[in-house]
Amino acid sequence: MSFNEYLKNRQTFNTPAGHFTHSARLDPNMPDASTWQGLKQYLEGDSLLSTNLTAAYEVWMAYQKSLQKVVKRSRGRPPKNDKRQSNEIWD
Repeated sequence: MSFNEYLKNRQTFNTPAGHFTHSARLDPNMPDASTWQGLKQYLEGDSLLSTNLTAAYEVWMAYQKSLQKVVKRSRGRPPKNDKRQSNEIWD
């Protein structure tokens, strides 16, 4: 999943991270960043989105966390909070 795909599917709330997500979706020049440094460099050059780099970083870290979950699932491991018996689906 790319960063822009993540932004499209991320829920938005009335928080700084939600506002960043909403604004980033509307930005036609938003790069599909593969690193925080690449995203930060773009944001620092964009006057509208550079106002809250903390929120942007929060969204970036949530994206990274979601990628880790995808990797774990692809390795056949159950999610942490899975309440099913281990032999039901993962064994």
